[in-house]
Amino acid sequence: MSAALLRSTCRRRHGFSLVELAVVLAITGLLLGGMLVSLSAQGELRATAAQQRQFSELIEALVGYAASRPGKPYLPCPDTDGDGAEDRQSDGDCRAAEGGLPWRELGVGREDAWGNFLRYRVAPAMSARSGFSLASTGDLCVARKPQCSADDILGSALPAVIVAHGRNGRGGLGGGQPADDERENLDGDKDFVMHPPTQAGTAAGEFDDLLVWLSPNILFSRMIAAGKLP
Repeated sequence: MSAALLRSTCRRRHGFSLVELAVVLAITGLLLGGMLVSLSAQGELRATAAQQRQFSELIEALVGYAASRPGKPYLPCPDTDGDGAEDRQSDGDCRAAEGGLPWRELGVGREDAWGNFLRYRVAPAMSARSGFSLASTGDLCVARKPQCSADDILGSALPAVIVAHGRNGRGGLGGGQPADDERENLDGDKDFVMHPPTQAGTAAGEFDDLLVWLSPNILFSRMIAAGKLP
């Protein structure tokens, strides 16, 4: 074989191996990208499952707190100064109906599964130190859309609601400006929104809040079983 032919053959082989390498790198990149997306999705599913477990513990903590009060039962007030303890006025009423979760009072963690502070709101009739009765009524509402219209209500006359601000953390430690539906969970009124997550650019904007609420029927049933009511 002549030297020129040998050089030409080597160049062809060298060029072919570069093409192969480029193809392998492209395929590897696609596989790694898919794995990263999959791992991210798996991580979010694990965090959501962990949040649901925490929610169950928080509801039990609220019920246990009410059942352990001397005299008539009542729920804790929100934490308004960030120390984890409930804040009450001298007359026994809550300093505010909404604030941080009183995690010290409840003996639970202060953060959600994404490291944000949990938000807590309680109905005044259910948190006064004078205690609640079977005739007491909560005033909180959770719905699929703002304003708690009748067709969208998930729960009404609720004694307490807890909000986890999700991965984006808006309203918690993550900061940033929440979109419309997330803002409904921050505006200090009695209405809250809960629906499946939505992405930025949708009509209501990005939403990944998770909520749990205390059912009045469950609360009353547990207080009767504990001998605190009627």
